[in-house]
Amino acid sequence: LIVKGEHEAYVKVTEAQPGSINITSTPYKTSYYVGEELNLDGLTVEATYSDGSTFVVTVTSDMVSGFDSSVAGTQTLTVTYEDCTVNFDVEVIEE
Repeated sequence: LIVKGEHEAYVKVTEAQPGSINITSTPYKTSYYVGEELNLDGLTVEATYSDGSTFVVTVTSDMVSGFDSSVAGTQTLTVTYEDCTVNFDVEVIEE
């Protein structure tokens, strides 16, 4: 914004950037048999922005990494949203 006249004022407007994300609700399903597909139903993630505002993020499978249903054991999955990350664990078990 530039105001001309007797005085000039310059205002730089910047968009708030996400500073962190947090899991507010884990997925309904956190235990899988070997070979099952990841189910993110129930997973709720909230982003907190630099201006203090918050936004509920719709998590899609392309935002989640670390899941390998061919390997049994506890796996730490990572949700990434605009350069912010948060982790949660799932268990893959043999039938």
